[in-house]
Amino acid sequence: MKLCSNLGEELNLEVPSSSDEQMMQFEAQLRDSTPDIPRRWIRAELWGTVRGVHVLIAFTNAIYFEEGGYPR
Repeated sequence: MKLCSNLGEELNLEVPSSSDEQMMQFEAQLRDSTPDIPRRWIRAELWGTVRGVHVLIAFTNAIYFEEGGYPR
């Protein structure tokens, strides 16, 4: 799983595969953005292997931030 923003790839987590239906919870601390290059948006991407090929499986819509770094 990756968290990507206008600042680039911010987090890359290895998510264990499981055949059981289970809920997973993750907590992450992102670095602070700088005033000259603020974080404008962020989204999650889920990457995995399908038929032997590493591919993007799913991604979320972007969450946009207002000035000051708070979500809209």
